[in-house]
Amino acid sequence: MHFSRDGGEKWSMKAALPRRSDEEEEDHEMTLNSPVGHNWRYLTVSNVVAPFCFVLHNGEGEWDSGPEREKGRYYKVNGPGHFCLKDGILTEVYHNLPGVLLVCDLDGTLVGDQQALEEFNDEWERQCVHRNSVGYRLPFPNDCLIKSTQALVYNTGRSLQSTKALIAQEKMLNPSAIITSVGTEVWWLDSDGTHKADTGWESKLMSSGTWDRQLVCEAAKPFLEKEWMHFRPEDEQNTFKVVFGVQTVHVDEWSARRVSVSPELKKAVEAGGKKAQFIASGHGDWNYLDVALRGGARNYRWKRSGRSPKMAREAGMRRATLQGQNYRDGHARGILEGLRKMGFVHQNPDAVASS
Repeated sequence: MHFSRDGGEKWSMKAALPRRSDEEEEDHEMTLNSPVGHNWRYLTVSNVVAPFCFVLHNGEGEWDSGPEREKGRYYKVNGPGHFCLKDGILTEVYHNLPGVLLVCDLDGTLVGDQQALEEFNDEWERQCVHRNSVGYRLPFPNDCLIKSTQALVYNTGRSLQSTKALIAQEKMLNPSAIITSVGTEVWWLDSDGTHKADTGWESKLMSSGTWDRQLVCEAAKPFLEKEWMHFRPEDEQNTFKVVFGVQTVHVDEWSARRVSVSPELKKAVEAGGKKAQFIASGHGDWNYLDVALRGGARNYRWKRSGRSPKMAREAGMRRATLQGQNYRDGHARGILEGLRKMGFVHQNPDAVASS
């Protein structure tokens, strides 16, 4: 990184040119990785007389001097603050906004509009990831602190493998945690960028005493003899969840001419002295029917974080809120609009001018 006083002819590797006579020596340091993750570099510059300008060099003959990459162009900082440089655009990080912990559904909510998802990713990285108010390290089990401070959690009925495939396919951000299999699994981001299982959550479910997987499977046997219901593949099942494929008309609609699976299974489970949640999802002629142990993975995750920031509501729950407040857009863009309305993201973030 090279600095200049107001775009002058002289450039230097030092940032404080010039400084007031009563100031100490300049103090600036570039770390290999910022506290927010593996893809960022973090620079602290102090005792600098503003405005000052800078350009970047990759050490291999390539310069980044501003959005148009033209000779003589540079990034310009007009005063103290916190700034984010991404994709050739320098924007201010608004530390006066509250921290946000967003627990977000994926299919049909965050995912579904690729352009909107790209806008969400860009806005989240520019405005939320770098704020001090969000920048706490979430405690990973076994007393390990994760390195990412993105207070972004994906909540999905998918398995971890399916979720990872979706993240790669849709080019989604790597979250702080993933709640999978309708709340029966919690995975925390580790320092190597992978997600590790929360064994504490598994132990909590094991000790609940309200779940009997064998009872659910036995209760489902009469329905599995029909052509309109079957077990889903093994990789979609786990200890605390049974997944069926059911024709949509037989999921939970009562009719004198049709059998409804959910109410009948619920009766059988409760008759056995156990409890379960029944979650139907999907579109078209067939639905997924997840029968799972009742849990509170979202609340558990917040307790594990050890903090209580002002939080945006879980996106799957917010859908009704968005409709009630006449939000114009759906999918990721609708989530962004909700974050702006609720004061977590700046309404009209201005790019810091480059000259």
